[in-house]
Amino acid sequence: KSFTSALVGMAQAEGAIPNLDATLGGELRAHFGNLVRRDQRTISLRHLLQMRSGLAFDEGALYEEASALWAAQAFSATVASYAQRDLTSFGLGHAMAFRPGEAWSYSTVDSQLLSAAFGALTGQSLEAFASQRLFPALGIDDWNWPADTSGVSLGGMGLELTPRDMAKLGFLYLNRGAWEGQELLRPDWVRLSTMPQGNGVNAWSGQ
Repeated sequence: KSFTSALVGMAQAEGAIPNLDATLGGELRAHFGNLVRRDQRTISLRHLLQMRSGLAFDEGALYEEASALWAAQAFSATVASYAQRDLTSFGLGHAMAFRPGEAWSYSTVDSQLLSAAFGALTGQSLEAFASQRLFPALGIDDWNWPADTSGVSLGGMGLELTPRDMAKLGFLYLNRGAWEGQELLRPDWVRLSTMPQGNGVNAWSGQ
């Protein structure tokens, strides 16, 4: 999820994502068809970055499913099982528990929809963008980033890196977006990403 957010920041700095208030209704039109779903249409990239989509996604149910799989399979097999669907349609198949922006709830689905919107706006998957812009700059040359059945990179789980390469992202943020003298992330993006976005606890319990 942190890599997903960083890549959104890089794409915004390059102008590929001009507005964090771009909405799913505007960027993922094909997934809505003739359905009304007014609240879902107004979910913005900003809402997804803040995990305030309002979607009634039960994160606990996802972990219960994953735990059952982990008992018998390796982590990579668990991720593959999760990805064996169109995760954009899966995410948008959930009802709304709150209006977009109204309440916070930790949500892997929010990060996944962010990945789908990223692809629509930039014309590249998260993995493709990272392999050209971020990973080479950080000296990362060994990774595995799964995608769903539609080719959308998993936005909230599944990226495999060495521990040393994972730590590089933290070091990048500690240095306000600079790496070896090169600005990879704008300092204001680092600041915004690491400051509180609101008050409250998980607002959606799935009950």
